[in-house]
Amino acid sequence: MEKFRNLKLWQIIVIGIVIVIGINMLFFHHSKQADEKSNNKTYPSSAPFFSSKKSIPTDYVKVPETYLKQKSQVEEEFKQSGLSVNFVTVNFDNKSDISGKTISNGMCDQISEQSSLKYFSASEYYDYGDYAKKGAKITVGYSDHDYTPKSMVDDSKESTSEKSRVSSSNNATESADVSKLLSEYDSFIKKIKDTSNKVSGMNDTEKLNAVTDLIQEQTTITEKYDDLKQETLTASESTELMNKSIDMLQEYNKLLAKLQDK
Repeated sequence: MEKFRNLKLWQIIVIGIVIVIGINMLFFHHSKQADEKSNNKTYPSSAPFFSSKKSIPTDYVKVPETYLKQKSQVEEEFKQSGLSVNFVTVNFDNKSDISGKTISNGMCDQISEQSSLKYFSASEYYDYGDYAKKGAKITVGYSDHDYTPKSMVDDSKESTSEKSRVSSSNNATESADVSKLLSEYDSFIKKIKDTSNKVSGMNDTEKLNAVTDLIQEQTTITEKYDDLKQETLTASESTELMNKSIDMLQEYNKLLAKLQDK
């Protein structure tokens, strides 16, 4: 305990940054689209440091992912979670065009908003995502036909429908947003490295100011990262974003080690 009492303010702030980033990556539920190697990484436990956060109510269970799973698999996973499912036919061919993934007859779509769902935020709870009360019935859409994305069809022709035009526009916008965020990650990681190289010549006030600047910029990047996680990203994009977050955490750890040196 004496060791922690001797920590300076800027050291405590940096420790806090590392913990927040760890939480953000730990609960990245879209990382299932990424490579398995990303899922094998471990992150620092954060619960003991955030006593203000709450546990998910015990009468709620997490709703399993449904996207691109067969109806039989979804039904079994819902049953194991204590939930029931109501299947309805929907058309989500446009998502196949965006993601480049083939849809088979009987594959399920992502769960749409409905009264039986409740979203728990990571800012208030130790976990986050869509939950439902035990025994609840969740409506899940599924495709009643096979569909191959346009990008995989050699003789595909440009569609003139408004729906296809909007899907293409959204896909281009999303890819541009991902590229921009990856560039911002690179610039921010470089800034952390520059701070690490200069920290030995800083006094306590300069260290505090440098850490404060990093916090503000990291908060902005994290918000953009969280917004993108709500979109349908490709496996490649998900992997790149996850790896950049890990690189950022590693550089923070190096900076913390230098700040703790006396």
